[in-house]
Amino acid sequence: WWFRVSIWLLKHPCDILHSADMDTYFPALIVSKIKRIKHVHDIFDFFPDMVSLPQFLRKISSNIYLYLLRFADKVIIVDTCRYHQIEKTSADPNVCVIYNSPPDLIGNISQSIPSNSNVVSIFYAGGIFPRRDVYSMVKVSEEIGGVMLIVAGWGDENCLAPIINSSVI
Repeated sequence: WWFRVSIWLLKHPCDILHSADMDTYFPALIVSKIKRIKHVHDIFDFFPDMVSLPQFLRKISSNIYLYLLRFADKVIIVDTCRYHQIEKTSADPNVCVIYNSPPDLIGNISQSIPSNSNVVSIFYAGGIFPRRDVYSMVKVSEEIGGVMLIVAGWGDENCLAPIINSSVI
């Protein structure tokens, strides 16, 4: 699909290419160099840490990704905890942190939670894969009690079954 995306990008005019995560980085990088335009790369999840690969393949993919990141004009990370993943620091002018923080439309949230509530609600949205360890949240919630866990996402069928069957969901 990289070939098709690259052809599409080459055929359509643009001034800046914005790619998100490793799977869209390569076509955007190549086309930005061919067209001599700016390329901004957004890292939501550091791919080598998110997939189940043997350690040596994870290291190889990580090294390739880290090497190629230097060719992006700007790299966006979602929080400061990601600096270590891309082996950069806050002093690097080509890396910036943009938090996805929607405006507070609810107001003071503590006013909407009854003060006499003995139940703590925890919300998780995202991928449900072994590396995300959502099942540990479920187990701990079951063990301590007084927890309602709300889970929204997609993922590995083997990870979903024990979560769906939990008493805290």
